[in-house]
Amino acid sequence: MALLQNFINNRFVASTSTESFNLVDPATAEVTGQSPASNQADVDAAYAAAKDATRTWGKMIPGERQRAMLKLADAIEAHSDELVAAQSRNTGQPKHLIASEEVTVGADQIRFFAGAARIMEGLASGEYMENMNSVIRREPIGVVGQVTPLELSAHDGHLEDRPGPGRRQHDRAEALRHHPRVHPAASPVGR
Repeated sequence: MALLQNFINNRFVASTSTESFNLVDPATAEVTGQSPASNQADVDAAYAAAKDATRTWGKMIPGERQRAMLKLADAIEAHSDELVAAQSRNTGQPKHLIASEEVTVGADQIRFFAGAARIMEGLASGEYMENMNSVIRREPIGVVGQVTPLELSAHDGHLEDRPGPGRRQHDRAEALRHHPRVHPAASPVGR
């Protein structure tokens, strides 16, 4: 049975841990592989690689970021059958739901953010999935490339995280809308 490796710094590497655990398909109880029980050294290596990557990503011009994300979305679609099969083995979820609600939607959301990669400041909001309002809030200059996505659904005229009475979520969305870091006109400096 194959022992998986960690994917760190754009390559597969063996874990520094000697411990592992079985991967079990919850739908069939079949052992499908083994995973390393990664340790602090593995996490530190992954963190260092990610930190280094943010320096490169932060210096990329918007068009390069967009091309990289569109390439990723294309790769997700090209390998969708493999991704669906792996996720089904891992979680036991029905394959048709993984395909329609995770893989297809995931590739589409990456394309949304690829378009947003060219928006260097301000607020971008729109309905890109039925009954869902996608919002992108960028941090002020100085935190290059940091994006905070926020998904809200429209229900009974209120913004909320999920269906049902949404007063608290609506109030939170309104507070965000008027927060100085989201809307410069709300800032005392911007007045």
